[in-house]
Amino acid sequence: MFYEAQRSGSLPTSNRIQYRGDSALSDGSDNGVDLTGGWYDAGDGVKFNFPMAASTTVLAVGFIFFENAYERANQKELMYDSIKWPLDYFLKCWKPDSSNPRYYAQK
Repeated sequence: MFYEAQRSGSLPTSNRIQYRGDSALSDGSDNGVDLTGGWYDAGDGVKFNFPMAASTTVLAVGFIFFENAYERANQKELMYDSIKWPLDYFLKCWKPDSSNPRYYAQK
């Protein structure tokens, strides 16, 4: 649930954190791209891609090693959702235009 509380963007109807609402819905608009989504870093309004990638990797590796435990605890779909949230954001950050490829990240 910690990672759900760190979500940025348009939150799904399945959001379990009642005090959280949609946020940062115009991220990337100054560059004409949609950079909504991802996780905030440490409860602030900043999204740092390297720590987000590290956290996502740790979650994914833990899931690989303990998938049966997540399934027995009826948490498997929640884990899929948790891992997918930042990955969808990372895909938005990468613009592979062959003439001008870009990766958007917070400085």
